[in-house]
Amino acid sequence: MCSVPFKAASANWPRQGGFGAPIEGGDLIVFYSPRELMGSGPVLQAFTAAGRILDEFPYEAEQSAGFCPYRRGRSFSRVDKRPSDRYCKN
Repeated sequence: MCSVPFKAASANWPRQGGFGAPIEGGDLIVFYSPRELMGSGPVLQAFTAAGRILDEFPYEAEQSAGFCPYRRGRSFSRVDKRPSDRYCKN
């Protein structure tokens, strides 16, 4: 069992800019990806992205016509995919 909570997302989700946990400027974030694609694709079960929140407050960003989700400024570090079973044992 993991002792640190994490947010599950497909491997391509952080690259698209998506996340929505209550976080503060300076916080570190790590993404766990159960699959390569959201809702489909090969099983991955790995940590796939890591970064730091740069700003203090969310802002609205138009993603498509009429869809303006809130975003946070962030900086991602280059990481190699790490299998989660190395860190989380059931």
